[in-house]
Amino acid sequence: MKTQNILISIILFTLLIATRLIPHIANFTPVFAIGLFSYTLFKRNYLSFIIPLIGMFFTDLIIGFYQNVWAVYLSMVIAIVLSNLIKTNKKQLTTITRSLTAPTIFFVLSNLSVFFVWYPLNISGFIQCYVNAIPFYGYSIISTIVYSFVFSSLYSIIFENNLSLNN
Repeated sequence: MKTQNILISIILFTLLIATRLIPHIANFTPVFAIGLFSYTLFKRNYLSFIIPLIGMFFTDLIIGFYQNVWAVYLSMVIAIVLSNLIKTNKKQLTTITRSLTAPTIFFVLSNLSVFFVWYPLNISGFIQCYVNAIPFYGYSIISTIVYSFVFSSLYSIIFENNLSLNN
């Protein structure tokens, strides 16, 4: 890997850890944005979910694990992988579409596991589970869009403009 990519990986990893450990609005973290940005940036696509997974695991060692942590991790990987399959002819549209898709897939899958563990196994419990999760879903979408545009903008300003100055 290029030195630039190693530096970016370390920054993204550090940012993920910091944003999960400092007090924050629930689900307002760069987890999905890091997965989406890493996929676009690195030739090794597995980094798109390895960086978030390791960051989540490290912080969960500190914060504490919970009963369905496996479902959260699996949902996150599936959400990142499937969202990164989306391509459009415009960079901004791709960013927005991926930023909406990843949290949505995660919302559906992770809350299904929450339903089976914490709610009555009936239609009322199912509905209540997803209704209770709506605020977390909203914060996840907003944070993914915000962080995705911040990452791509900063990368463009710092690295792409810098490369063009050297030519």
